[in-house]
Amino acid sequence: MIQSFQIRNIGTYDAVGISCNNLAKVNFIYGANGSGKTTISKLLHNPQSNCTVNWLDNRTLETFVYNKDFKEKNLLNSSFEGIFTIGEEDIDNEKKIAEEKAKLDNVIENLRRYKFTLDTKQGLLRTLKEEKTEAVWNNSLLRNHDLLRSSLSYLNNKNSFFENNLQGLSNNTPVLTLEELEAVATSIFHDNTSAISNIQNISPEALFGIENNTIWKEVIIGKNDVGISNLIEHLRISDWVSAGVEHIQENNSTCPFCQKETIDDEFRESIESYFDATYKEKKALVDRLLAHYVSEVNTIKLSLDRIINIHEQSNPYSFDIDLFKQTSDQLKIKLELNLNIMRDKSQELSRDLDIYTTSEEFERLQDIIASSNGAIQAHNNLVASLSDSKALLKQQVWHYTVNSNKTILDEYNSKKSKLVQAITAITKGIGIAQARINGIEQELVVLSRIPTNTVSTVLDINASLLSFGFTGFSIQPAEQNRYQLHRGDGTLAKDTLSEGEVTFITFLYFYHLCKGGRTESSVNTDRIIVIDDPISSLDSNILFVVSSLVKDIIKNVKNDDNHQFKQLIILTHNIYFHKEISFVNGQAQSENTVNFWKLRKSENKTSIINYQNKNPIYSSYEMLWRELQENMRSPIAIQNSMRRIIENYFKILGSMGDDDILNKFTCPNEQLICKSLICWVNDGSHCIPDDLFIDGQFASIDEYNRIFEAVFEKTGHISHYNMMMKNTNNNISQIAV
Repeated sequence: MIQSFQIRNIGTYDAVGISCNNLAKVNFIYGANGSGKTTISKLLHNPQSNCTVNWLDNRTLETFVYNKDFKEKNLLNSSFEGIFTIGEEDIDNEKKIAEEKAKLDNVIENLRRYKFTLDTKQGLLRTLKEEKTEAVWNNSLLRNHDLLRSSLSYLNNKNSFFENNLQGLSNNTPVLTLEELEAVATSIFHDNTSAISNIQNISPEALFGIENNTIWKEVIIGKNDVGISNLIEHLRISDWVSAGVEHIQENNSTCPFCQKETIDDEFRESIESYFDATYKEKKALVDRLLAHYVSEVNTIKLSLDRIINIHEQSNPYSFDIDLFKQTSDQLKIKLELNLNIMRDKSQELSRDLDIYTTSEEFERLQDIIASSNGAIQAHNNLVASLSDSKALLKQQVWHYTVNSNKTILDEYNSKKSKLVQAITAITKGIGIAQARINGIEQELVVLSRIPTNTVSTVLDINASLLSFGFTGFSIQPAEQNRYQLHRGDGTLAKDTLSEGEVTFITFLYFYHLCKGGRTESSVNTDRIIVIDDPISSLDSNILFVVSSLVKDIIKNVKNDDNHQFKQLIILTHNIYFHKEISFVNGQAQSENTVNFWKLRKSENKTSIINYQNKNPIYSSYEMLWRELQENMRSPIAIQNSMRRIIENYFKILGSMGDDDILNKFTCPNEQLICKSLICWVNDGSHCIPDDLFIDGQFASIDEYNRIFEAVFEKTGHISHYNMMMKNTNNNISQIAV
């Protein structure tokens, strides 16, 4: 069947056009003359570029269209095509065909359910992928990592990014930490992509040799076997005397301390003997060690400062600058202390002094330098094979990202596997159903080869003409399976038919054509039926005759009595015809197999309103109840509606007068109010009260509404009241024509 159609850019349909969606088995389209109904019927019969027709399951069926063109191309000629049907002698074979078509319909319905389920599962699979794609995208924090994001591909495409994560699940190599990835990336993507020289190590061996020399602990004094030595050692003035010797002038006997003439050759000899060569050698050693230590300290300080200056800027390798500076400061303090101690020793050789060891600080500094030199070597290795290093980093970054998304990806694969299994099974079922359809269709081709003829249609049409009172003409076979219309005297009747007769015989021919076919091979094909304004005459007899034929088609489509009729679309401008074919048991009712539409033309542009399964056409009696419900607070409208309802239901149909109604009320007060109601509605329906009267009546409207309901209750017809009020409430939003 047709699911929907769109029409635009033709006739009164502008560029926006109309869209009829969710078509049902039976579709009623009401529209005034000139609103575009014939355009719809023509385009459904022969779709053009300005009409799009969407078929259920993409299964296109033959469309049988009754409209003005059908009349002109068929019965208005001297002869017209015959209709092939299966004769009564082949009724058993026809039953087999009906049975096979019923089977075909069931299999097609199963196929449709399979496809619906397949679409549902495929939709779930798409939704699952969309959800997990978004989850992976949001969970991948390296996408926004300034240093590592360049190693991730597809940052502008979530789907490709997700697929790349899925592919990486099979990688079982160890995952680097984020810190490790950052360290590698720092080396690769640093501005300095050339090789870097190692940090020159600090060699403290010379310092250690000086610091560990025993001279600093040794008490250095003069020779003890000299006469003056006892005095010097007793007074512990060896260093003082040694310093004073420097001031004794040669060839001068004046003592530099007491300024007396006490310096003679013997004293000079004693002093020189006391400060012998050994003493002088040790003093010279202290001085040399001090000078060497000063030189080494200056060199080391320069090295430390240079290393600190270099690493206060960013570098493509790790270097603990804070620890290095802290340790350097500690080392410099110790070196300064040692220098002071050594200077003291140089001045006072007899002192026993302790030198601070600096090995701990040097070891710490050397460890930092060694670690950084290792990073420099790694950087230089990366630089040597930069392209390979970048490729490896990219793999490692992706592996890190995939591992962080593993829970999401594993859940996706698990659910996907189940959905794919279901989709595979459903696809297999679709294939089996399609094979069954092909088999049944081939069987129908074989069954359709039974003898068909055009004579049976002649007999059926003439029988219908007689049953409906058309005795002035009949349809007769002509040569080569064609028909002609004859009068009783044998003359051709095509030029002497009335408008009503033309309408009826044309539609009767179309009715039988829908049940047969123009060729023997098309007798059993499935079809869509489109009927456009079959009532052009105002003859009420024609209206009811054609309506009865249309109702028969509607019944077949709704109940699948004829498995050939898959869908019916009826277009009409005649409200009476619309009411006659769409009402069930005289009332507008909602049915799931029926859809209602209404065409409207404004400013030469056609639009359409879909009422779904709510019939927008009401009977006159239903309209009275609708007006009553809509105008509960309007005295003028409510009086007229109540009067006409009472007249139609009680007086005309029920043969009850005013007194009969009043006698149903046993309470005198209610009887009085009922009589007042009858007078009120009769007065209000025949004249218009003045404003003062209207204002005074609003207070009593509620009481009259209550008594109006009581009339139905007292007369035993409350169920009718409830039914009509309920129907009115259900349809209150609909627009009546």
